[in-house]
Amino acid sequence: MKRKGFTLIELLATIIIIAVLAIITVPLLTGVIEKTKKGAVKDSAYGLFEAVSLYRANNANLSGNIVFTCDGSKCKTEDGDVLLFKGEIPTSGQIISKNAKEVEAYYLKINKYCVLGNMDTIDVQEDCSKLDISRPNLTVEKITQSSKSIVVKVIASDIESGIKSITYEIDGQKITDEYDQTNVEIEKTITGLNAGITNDLKVTVTNGNDLTTEKTISISTNPITLTLKLNKTPTEAINNYYNEVEAYMDYGTEEITGYYVKSTIEATSNISLTSSCGTDTVPGSCSNITGTTAMTANTWYYSEQEPRITYSKTSTSNETLYARVTNGVSNINASITIPKIDKQAPSVSLGTGNVTSKSISIP
Repeated sequence: MKRKGFTLIELLATIIIIAVLAIITVPLLTGVIEKTKKGAVKDSAYGLFEAVSLYRANNANLSGNIVFTCDGSKCKTEDGDVLLFKGEIPTSGQIISKNAKEVEAYYLKINKYCVLGNMDTIDVQEDCSKLDISRPNLTVEKITQSSKSIVVKVIASDIESGIKSITYEIDGQKITDEYDQTNVEIEKTITGLNAGITNDLKVTVTNGNDLTTEKTISISTNPITLTLKLNKTPTEAINNYYNEVEAYMDYGTEEITGYYVKSTIEATSNISLTSSCGTDTVPGSCSNITGTTAMTANTWYYSEQEPRITYSKTSTSNETLYARVTNGVSNINASITIPKIDKQAPSVSLGTGNVTSKSISIP
């Protein structure tokens, strides 16, 4: 009896053999195709090199580097001269002629490929980031500063693999911003700095190939200044006493966010005080209180507005007013002596005695 077909085992064996052959041959064929495509891109780049050399020969009066920048529609110089050549126009990148013999491609994008190098060193990859051997460009410039913040202008670029991140380090802080773009130009504000410091700001930019560039500049924040001053009534003491004294703050910044005061005797505030902050030498934890203008002796009070403190009760000795201002990050303290106050009116007493009445004639 003759066999009319294959057994199941024979079919499976044939399928396996075909699959093995496919596994072996497909990568080889793919590699051949990829190599052919890269070869075509190289030929296009060589054509561009020849076109640039011809341009240079026809413009012998030109010296120095001649740079053609491509944008997908044309390749032209800064002066607007268009490069004439046959073939596909690169979508980005540059062709640079250093002299009559040296021409190189600088990250030229042709189709999906990227080209870098000259006639002898030309390299073609699917992604420009794989050709990226240069560090990103970076400039840092201080714009302004306050007592607790700085503003800097940062310009970073990397046309090959792009900017991946920018890191800022200053005064114990480290801040990293993530990006995915070729050029970054920003004004960065860094807050939470101590007042009156001079410190180094280190900026580090990282590109898509993890290559970095660092810049360090010196930064100074504005100091906070605080003094206490007095308005006295009368302006000159009478027997070393005043009738009334008003104390107020004089500070050299507009960033004050809170005010603390403590007096060694009772006093009066011109605004309502809503927090009590302990009796230590410096303010402690504050607790809310019913708004009051009357200040108890030796107690810290807090306000978001500047208080003016009045002394109008009799005091026979010099006392002290303590103050502190804060910008939310840094504090500064001051104190001033409060002179003696005399609000007590003098007393007069009359005794009793014998009175003799007489008549006096007045012409």
